[in-house]
Amino acid sequence: MKELLRKLCTLPGVSSWEDAVRDYLYAEAKPYADSLRVDALGSLIVSKRGEKPAGNKVMLCAHMDEVGLMVRRITHEGYLKFDTVGRIDRRVLLGKRVLVGPKLLPAVVGLKAYHLVSRDEEKNVPKLDDYYLDIGANSKEEAEKLVRLG
Repeated sequence: MKELLRKLCTLPGVSSWEDAVRDYLYAEAKPYADSLRVDALGSLIVSKRGEKPAGNKVMLCAHMDEVGLMVRRITHEGYLKFDTVGRIDRRVLLGKRVLVGPKLLPAVVGLKAYHLVSRDEEKNVPKLDDYYLDIGANSKEEAEKLVRLG
């Protein structure tokens, strides 16, 4: 069970991009299911009949998606500016390692260097537009070869 939970927590599943999670759950449930289907919204629906008829039924329901980030633009220096998908506390973003796009390109969430921060900026939580993703690109052109907007 621990290994299953670890695997599910490491699969990429940002809202509207839950394919990896759905595919994994489908494969895990298939040997035990009487029926499996994916509805129009992408939800996986698995049914398993009991061995003997009973008046009670059990339903397990869970989200497959998670909060994430969406690349909105690329700076001249090759940094990725982003918006959130779902609600994320900006205070926890700095220094987080993330994976970008279908190729799961590694990146880190960055912010203006501390020695460049004014006294007023030091007292406030940075705005989302102050953050960036660093993928190690040295220019906009280099970043565009690795990442798409959206």
